[in-house]
Amino acid sequence: MQKPLPGIIPRYEIKRPKNLEISLFFRILCLMKIHTPFIQLNSLLKLLGWVETGADANNVIDAGMVKVNGKTETRRRNKIYPGMVVAFENKQVTIE
Repeated sequence: MQKPLPGIIPRYEIKRPKNLEISLFFRILCLMKIHTPFIQLNSLLKLLGWVETGADANNVIDAGMVKVNGKTETRRRNKIYPGMVVAFENKQVTIE
């Protein structure tokens, strides 16, 4: 991860286990640390690169393809807080 510029606090940080290859890591699971109280679900999908655009994010959420803490989520702007787990296709992220 690049070092932030002096005086700038990064809003998000993605961590992966050191013994897991990046390509496999992003297909299976990851941990994401946010430096804000929450992140919206559709923004999270875009930030992780799981979808290409905001419209794609909204479409997969509307289709019921996204799960939050094991339950299907259809609210596009659902607030995701630390401790929550988001899953889409064969990918999963835990928010720290």
